[in-house]
Amino acid sequence: MQRLAPRDPKEAQDVADSTSDAPNKLRKLLPTYEPSSRSSRSRAVAGAGAGRDAPLASLPPRINYVRLACEACRKSKRKCTAGRPKCDSCAGRDLVCEYKDIASAEANTQAMKRKYDQVQEQNDSYRELFNLVRSLPEKESSDIVRRLRGGADIDDVVRHAQHGDPLLQMALAPKTSFRYDFPYLASMPSALSSLDTHPLRSITSPTRLQSQPDGDRGQRFISPPGHLVVGQHPSAYMMPYHAAQVVEIRTSGLTLSRWTPVSKDDDVLRALLHSYLLNDYLTFPTMQKDIFLQAMRDGDRRFCSSLLVNALLAEACHTYRRAPNRPQSWRPEILGKQFLAEAKRLWEIEAGKTILTTLQAAMILHVVYSIKGMDKVGLSYLIQAVAMAQDMSLFRPVRQKKGKTKTARDFTAWCLYRWQALQGLHFFRAPLIRDPPVTPLPDPAEDPSWYGEVWAKYPTSETLIPASHGYVFRAITVLRQIANDMACIMFEGTTAIRSLTPCEIASFHCRLEAWYSQLPEAITPKRAVLPCQLKMHMEYCVLLFKLSQMQLSTENEATSCEHPPTKETETVSYALRCLDTVTRLYYVRQSFDYPDPYLTYFLSILANLTIESMDGGSVRAEGADGLKTLRSTLILCLKGLYDQGQHAHVASIVALLLRNRLAVEDLEALKGYIDWDEENNDVTLAPKYAQEDFPMTIVKHDQEVHMSTLENLVKQYDQLALDANASASSQGTSLDGMSQGT
Repeated sequence: MQRLAPRDPKEAQDVADSTSDAPNKLRKLLPTYEPSSRSSRSRAVAGAGAGRDAPLASLPPRINYVRLACEACRKSKRKCTAGRPKCDSCAGRDLVCEYKDIASAEANTQAMKRKYDQVQEQNDSYRELFNLVRSLPEKESSDIVRRLRGGADIDDVVRHAQHGDPLLQMALAPKTSFRYDFPYLASMPSALSSLDTHPLRSITSPTRLQSQPDGDRGQRFISPPGHLVVGQHPSAYMMPYHAAQVVEIRTSGLTLSRWTPVSKDDDVLRALLHSYLLNDYLTFPTMQKDIFLQAMRDGDRRFCSSLLVNALLAEACHTYRRAPNRPQSWRPEILGKQFLAEAKRLWEIEAGKTILTTLQAAMILHVVYSIKGMDKVGLSYLIQAVAMAQDMSLFRPVRQKKGKTKTARDFTAWCLYRWQALQGLHFFRAPLIRDPPVTPLPDPAEDPSWYGEVWAKYPTSETLIPASHGYVFRAITVLRQIANDMACIMFEGTTAIRSLTPCEIASFHCRLEAWYSQLPEAITPKRAVLPCQLKMHMEYCVLLFKLSQMQLSTENEATSCEHPPTKETETVSYALRCLDTVTRLYYVRQSFDYPDPYLTYFLSILANLTIESMDGGSVRAEGADGLKTLRSTLILCLKGLYDQGQHAHVASIVALLLRNRLAVEDLEALKGYIDWDEENNDVTLAPKYAQEDFPMTIVKHDQEVHMSTLENLVKQYDQLALDANASASSQGTSLDGMSQGT
C-alpha cells in the first residue's frame, strides 16, 4: 500500500521525526495527587478526554452485589443492603426484616462472622459480670445475684453496677447518728446526775464524739489490730447495735441446709446464723465459735452435728427480726418451733451418747426453753449436760496440752460453769457445779484467738469493730464465780436459804470491788456501749444489790470481822441507782425495741424495786422530784418489758403482772407510752405457758423463794381472775332474783 504524501512540508518533517524517535517520546511518570472533590468530579465528567491521566480516586466505587433481598425491600422494589439482622432500609423505616432462605442467601463465612460477633459481645458481658461479683462488697454482690435470679437482663445489671443510679449518687448521705429519748422525763433525772456513779460517766455527748477523728478510713474489710477497742470507733456510739452486721468469713457460701431438713433456703439459714453470732452468742455462748464454724464448713462431726445446728437455729429465731410470730412459741408453724422439734427428735436418737456436741446442744435447749417461759421443762437438759460433763471429765486436767480438741473442751467447760452459776443465785437454786474447771482462763490480751472475736460493721463505716468478746467473757465468768460461791454458802444441803454472815458479806464486797477496779480498759464504764458490755454492768449492779440486802450484821459481829461491812442503806441506794443509770444508758444507746431476752430479768427487778419504793418500801426517793424520778423509771421498765414482749412471751407475762400492781395515777401516765391490747389472746394463754421459775423480785433471806417465781404469781393472778368472774356472776344472779321478786 502506498503512503500518501503530506500536503504541508512541515507536517511531513514532524511525521518523519516521530517515526525515527518513537522509542524516546514516552509519557513522563509523575506522582499521583488527591484532587479536590470538585476537580475530580469535573475531570470525571470530562469523559474519555482525560484518558490515562485520570487519578484512581476518581473512579466510581465497586458495586456491592446482593444475592437476596429481604421480603420488605423485594415487595417495595427498594435497594436492599442485605444487612443482618436488619437491612438499612428496614432499620430506617422500623420494619420487620425477614429473609426467605437465609442459608442460601448468606455465605458460610458471613454467617460464622456474624455469630462470632454475637458470642463475643455476650462473652464480654459475662466476663464483666463475673469481675463485678468478685470485686464488689458482699452486699452489692448479693444484690446483683438477686436481680439476676429475678429475671433481669445481664446487660442492664452490668450497666447499673458500672454506672449506678444517678439520682442515688447525687443524693446526700443520710444522718447516721441516732439517740432514743426517755419516756415521761426526757432528760436524765437529777437524782442520778448528782450521783458519782461509774456508769454515769460513760454517757458522752454527741459533740465530743463527732470531734474525735475517725480512724476507720485506713482499713477496709480487714481485721483491725488487736489493740483497737470500741471506744476508738465513734460509729458504735452514734448508731444502735441492731444497725450493725456481723462479718464472718467462714459463713460466706456456707451450706447450712446439709445440717437441717427444716429449710433449704441457705440465705435464710445464714441470716439466722449471723443473728445468733451478733446477739445470742455474746450473751449465752456454749461453744467456741471459730472451731464450730470451721467444722460446719469441713463437715467435721467432732465439733458440729445436726442436733447442735438445729438447736442453735431454734435459739436464733428469737433474735431474728424477720421471723414472724416469734413470741407465740406454741404455734407449730413458726420457724423456731420447727427447728426445736427437729432438735428434740435428734436428741431422742442420740440419747445415751456422751459427746461434746450433744452437751453443747443441751445447754442451748435449756436457753431456748428459758426464753419460751418453760424453764422447768428445760432444766432437765441442763442437768443432763452437767452429767455428761462429769462423764467426759471436762472439769479435770487432761494430758493433752494444746490443740483444737483441748480448746473446744476447755471453752465448753467454762461455758457450762458460768451458765449454771447464773441459775444458782439469781434463780434461787443450789449450784450444780461447785468448783470451776481446773484449766484457767487465758489472758485475752495474750491469747485472743482462744475466745473467738466477733466483728461487726456499721453502715457508712469501712472498719470492723470488735465486740471485745474475750474481755467480756472473762469478766462475766469471774463475776459469776463470785455469785456461785455465794450460792454454795446459801444452799448448803438444806431446803432453806442460809443467810451470809457479816464477815462473809464483807469478803464478797471486797471481791466485787476488786473485780470492778480490775476491768480491762476496753469494757470499763466509760467505754461500755455494746449490749453485751452494758448487761455485764447490769449483772454487777444486781449482784451488789443482792449482797447488800443480805446484810444482817450486828455491831458486835461487824467489829469482829476483818473487813467491816458497809452500811446497808448506803449500799442498797448506791446499787439501785447504778442499776437505774445503766438501764437508762442501755435505752438511750440501743432502745428496748429489739429482741434481747436477758433484758427481761433486769427490767423486772428494777420495776419491782421501783414499785416498792413508790409504795413506801425500803428504798425511798430523795428530794421533791423523787416521785417523778421513780415514775419515769417505772414507765421506762414497763415500756421495755412491753417491747420485749413482742419477741418473747415471758416478757409479756411479766409486764402484765407488773401492770396490775400499778396505782391509778401511774397507770394513766403509762397509757401515753404503751398501747395495751386488752383483747390480745396471749393474755389468756399466759397461765398455761408460764412454767417458769423466773424470779419476779429480789428475795430476802426471810422470804419464801417459791412464792416469788413467775409460775406461782401467774397462778395467783389466774385465781384472782376466776374469783372476780365468779363474784360478778353471783352478783348478777342475785340482782336477777331481786328483780324477779319485785
